[in-house]
Amino acid sequence: TGAVGPVLGGWLVETLGWRSIFLVNLPIAATAAAIAWRHVPESRAAGGTARLDWLGGALATLGLGLMTWALTAAAEGMGLAPVLSAALAGGLLLGGFLRRQALLGARALIPLAMFGSAAFVGLTLLTFFLYGALGGLIVLLPYLLIRIEAWPAMQAGAALLPLPLLIGLGSPLMGKVTARHGGRLPLAIGAAVVALGFALLARVGPGGLDYPRMLLPTVLLVGLGMALCAAPLTTTVMASVDAAHTGTASGVNSAVARLGGLLATALLGFVFALDGAEAFLAGLRAAAWTGAACALVAAVSALVLIPPGIRPAESPPPAPRPIGFR
Repeated sequence: TGAVGPVLGGWLVETLGWRSIFLVNLPIAATAAAIAWRHVPESRAAGGTARLDWLGGALATLGLGLMTWALTAAAEGMGLAPVLSAALAGGLLLGGFLRRQALLGARALIPLAMFGSAAFVGLTLLTFFLYGALGGLIVLLPYLLIRIEAWPAMQAGAALLPLPLLIGLGSPLMGKVTARHGGRLPLAIGAAVVALGFALLARVGPGGLDYPRMLLPTVLLVGLGMALCAAPLTTTVMASVDAAHTGTASGVNSAVARLGGLLATALLGFVFALDGAEAFLAGLRAAAWTGAACALVAAVSALVLIPPGIRPAESPPPAPRPIGFR
């Protein structure tokens, strides 16, 4: 889906218009929900009585929504009063969310006790900055090709194909490396490779963009770096907390990755709003250096906060169970 998505999105933009890229999620989500409802067996913790924290979820959603809207509106040049009002309201809602998580303790959506682990803090920082950089590239590169080189949207989406292909090919190998040697060094090296890819993107200037010579090296290096990181990140996150919180830690890490990409996309509005090719390319170079800096912060977080040799605990294989559908 990572490989097909950008190409399909480009085709939809060309044929049905950009609004269709949001509508196409409806049948996909409905299909996923139907599969889960029919084929995923129910499971509950023994004696579990905790209810889902709907209020906490609403506070986090509204807070992030307002903060993102404020960034987008600021990039579009909207008045200072509504932007600051939205940002302040979003910050207050997010503060309320954190307060509620502290009050709920172990029953919280995000138990704050998990952040008592330096490894989990390091992995959270790494995920935020690394996936923020990646999310920015996924939005920025096709836009660059469409705006400056007048590529068709579908072709611009296909320019990203090496990313998911490299991640898909490299993850099984890196899973074995992590199980044997731990995730600290693969994560640090992978993030550093991503930073190098963004540094190459900062070479872009006026005079035409040669994709094979100027842009493909960036895509390949970022894809290689993410291939080094993807599997180690997942397994190391689950090894950084106690067994009771492995599922929650995985969910939090996934949410942090989406949050990093969300904020990067909103901030890129300041680049997209620049008039003229030269001003846009200058903004793109600034965004590329910002992405490189974010990836370097991710690499340093891995080296400083993740202990050497951290790896998933050995566990016996689960007992065989009959395969069936409910």
